Amino acid sequence: MALPKGVPTLQHMRSKRYSHPDNVFSMSGIMESITRCKVNPGARPIKTNHFTIITIIDLPHKCTTPPPAYNFRATDWEDFYQNLEIQLQDIPKPKALPTEDTLIRVVDNLTATLQDTIRTRVPLQRQCPKSKRWWTSDLKESRKRINKMSAKSYTYRAM
Repeated sequence: MALPKGVPTLQHMRSKRYSHPDNVFSMSGIMESITRCKVNPGARPIKTNHFTIITIIDLPHKCTTPPPAYNFRATDWEDFYQNLEIQLQDIPKPKALPTEDTLIRVVDNLTATLQDTIRTRVPLQRQCPKSKRWWTSDLKESRKRINKMSAKSYTYRAM
């Protein structure tokens, strides 16, 4: 058992006596991973007689580092467009596409040109596994201002 024997897990509503009807069983393979199993009588929900049993299990997991991604927010778009214009001059001018093979070849050329421009002109960024992609520097500055205002309001709370 993960919970030590004799630990009270229930307080009877009428008699207010403690008992231990709740047992926490685990398989032998996972028993080594349980770091703590205890009862928290203070976290008992209202109008219940059972105590909260807190079990902490240490489950190992592999952290993978994501590959670097392109940081389009930090791109110099003027330079990007100039380079793209230069590379698009190497592609034949638009015209009617008589066959499906011609269409596929033109699309492949355009895709390769765009990808090459992205590879050469868009900076890479190393991503943290816990990064929030929606977080921007504008939000960071706004958060700083809010925290400063919060600290100031806390300072003058009694006035």
